[in-house]
Amino acid sequence: MSESERRKDQQPSHKKVVSELTQEQAMSIHSHESFGWSSFIRRPLFQDLQPVLVSPDKSVVAVVDEEGELTTEHDVKLRD
Repeated sequence: MSESERRKDQQPSHKKVVSELTQEQAMSIHSHESFGWSSFIRRPLFQDLQPVLVSPDKSVVAVVDEEGELTTEHDVKLRD
């Protein structure tokens, strides 16, 4: 088994990760995705999950707080 195959087995399912978000976070993400925003979840070591939304034109990157509010003041860096 290759290294990448082993890593795939260790990744939590999307459903499990989403179930760890607050209801407000999940609703905010779903609402923004309906307007073309994309989302992903960061899993910083020894910290809570960090849901991130990216605008369709990639001009805005926002973190979704526990109340479902967006904040653009964060340390998230996107790769090119």
